[in-house]
Amino acid sequence: MPSAGGPQPGGMQRKGVVVAPQPAAASVGAAILADGGNALDAAIATAFAQGVVDPFNGGIGGFGCMLVHDARNRRTTAVSYHGRAGSKARSDVFADDVVGQIHGHAERYEVEAAVNQIGYRSPVVPGVLAGFDAAHRAFGRLPWKVLLEPAIRLARDGIPLPGEVYAHWTDLTEPGHKSGLERIRATAACAAIFAPGGSVLKPGEMLRQPDYASTLARIAEAGADDFYRGDIAQTIANDFLRNDGLFTSEDLAGYRPDVASPVSGSYRGLRIESSPLPASGIQVIELLNILEQFDIAGLRRDDEARYVHRVSRAMLATFADRARFLGDPRFVDVPVDRLLGKAHARDLAALVEGESAISVDSLEYSESRHTTHVCTMDGEGNAVSLTHTLGSASGVVTPGLGFVYNNCMYQFHPFPGHPNSIAPGKSRLTGAAPTLVFKESAPWMALGALGGTRMPTAIVNTFCNIVEHGMRPTEAVDAARFHAEGPWLEMESRLYWRLRDELEAQGWRLRPSAKGYDRAFALVFVAMRGADGAFNGGSDPRGGGGLAIA
Repeated sequence: MPSAGGPQPGGMQRKGVVVAPQPAAASVGAAILADGGNALDAAIATAFAQGVVDPFNGGIGGFGCMLVHDARNRRTTAVSYHGRAGSKARSDVFADDVVGQIHGHAERYEVEAAVNQIGYRSPVVPGVLAGFDAAHRAFGRLPWKVLLEPAIRLARDGIPLPGEVYAHWTDLTEPGHKSGLERIRATAACAAIFAPGGSVLKPGEMLRQPDYASTLARIAEAGADDFYRGDIAQTIANDFLRNDGLFTSEDLAGYRPDVASPVSGSYRGLRIESSPLPASGIQVIELLNILEQFDIAGLRRDDEARYVHRVSRAMLATFADRARFLGDPRFVDVPVDRLLGKAHARDLAALVEGESAISVDSLEYSESRHTTHVCTMDGEGNAVSLTHTLGSASGVVTPGLGFVYNNCMYQFHPFPGHPNSIAPGKSRLTGAAPTLVFKESAPWMALGALGGTRMPTAIVNTFCNIVEHGMRPTEAVDAARFHAEGPWLEMESRLYWRLRDELEAQGWRLRPSAKGYDRAFALVFVAMRGADGAFNGGSDPRGGGGLAIA
């Protein structure tokens, strides 16, 4: 990725910007930029650090996807490292044990002893290391081990436990969902790290992860391949075999990330690129295509309640398509071109503008808010939007390795015959949608979010706040959020009390949050570079608010 950037105003050359929930991790990425790394180097180093400072939201036991724009050839590549169900994961592996459906912000299923949520039968084959390695080989500049060194140091030396991490562990959960404390105590090896001596660490107490530091140090020297086909892989496979896990050494050895083109669209002259299935870039572009048919700026200025009504109906229209069509394209035939087409958007806009009901079929997938994200841009014109997650974390730690595995099996439909049913090698549908926005062929904005099925709608809300409503990035991520994917229109309380009467008069069933700023409505992160070369960004105040400029 060669240099193509210009000077900053006032003669100061800035090297780039990093936006992520965790301030400590964002600082790692900024240091990588300052030391000569590019946007991809900064994103990967930040992501490795996120797995240490926020270990139930990310790490090498997880999965995700990223977009990488290479200024050298003006091309964006989608690197997908979604988790895949193991070879022992039959379509009916949980079917006989289903207790009932859980209604949250998507549909989940509770099974006996929550074995799809916690413990050794809940993880799928992790993809993070394979994805990071593939992206680094194609686009990285600094040596691989340099990108892991900050995370190794943080894990070895320890960090004061962030308050946001403790809040995740202790937050009240919806009925049927296991709490963070239950996940910590799911295995003895996990409890030994996060509840040493039997008491869960409190904010400010030192979190030390020496086993994780050793594992990362081995990966720094031996490479990612050791995780899939080397000594680490054998340790993992033996542990899962002893504990009746659903993936094997062969599953690990056979894992490969997907490298492809992004899905793309346009909005009022801007080019939009987002992540392909089983991520939700299609839904982001489809929703923007619908909103492009309306005077969004004028509608919000003249009648905010009508604006929320119109945008919420557009959300419902895309969720109806999502439930009907979207899934892992290796297992489901998806009409991608039609869904991304402007003609389809015009048809949906007519539906949205009318008053007939928009029904969303039962959402046969589940999603978690336990995800994390990083956006980076550099002075050379490169940009990265990267999402990674553990699902909501299984609580499984292989003794001696020190990292937590995902619980992606919880995100599949437990009964056979559905688009998101379990199958060996299959990835579940996810709300993740790392997105890049281009102005005059150059990256102008990198966006991404964490927050389950609210990710696509939060990304589009934030995009519109900047593009249509003239907000600065910090204002755009701060603005009150709303979301509609089923019979309820959900919104943060500061918006609910302002618009309640008007929206109820328009026929909405409202479900307000008890909070004015509620991380359940997704956390959104934006990195921007202006025409003058100046960097800017917005890091959601509902999270840790990490933002660093090098």
